[in-house]
Amino acid sequence: MGSGLRHRGAGLKSYPEQLLRCCLLPLATASVTADGILLRGRLYTCARAIEQRWFERARQRGQWQVRLACDPSDLGLVYLLDAAAPMQFHACHPLHGDAAPTHAAAAEMAEQHLRRQPARGADLPLLAAG
Repeated sequence: MGSGLRHRGAGLKSYPEQLLRCCLLPLATASVTADGILLRGRLYTCARAIEQRWFERARQRGQWQVRLACDPSDLGLVYLLDAAAPMQFHACHPLHGDAAPTHAAAAEMAEQHLRRQPARGADLPLLAAG
């Protein structure tokens, strides 16, 4: 065994599985609004947002950005990164009124979001061919 390992007590660190999973998920930017945490057309909430009255603050002072870790294939649960405490995440759940399927892939959700919006140019008058 090398002398560095002998003197440093080189034991492997162990971390909770949920923490490792959150650290490996892709990050996304979401907006805290008066209605909830908005990510890709869906609204989420979490205990921290409720305890700190984020939605009331957003109503009074305007929205701000937060970072979320999310699995693009399952947007039923996303994780808020805690800026004050690195390596700490808060689980965010969809708001009750935003009850899309919990295991919908991001692509499916984007497609659903586009279907809900009017088609571009739908409000423009048609030009007569001729």
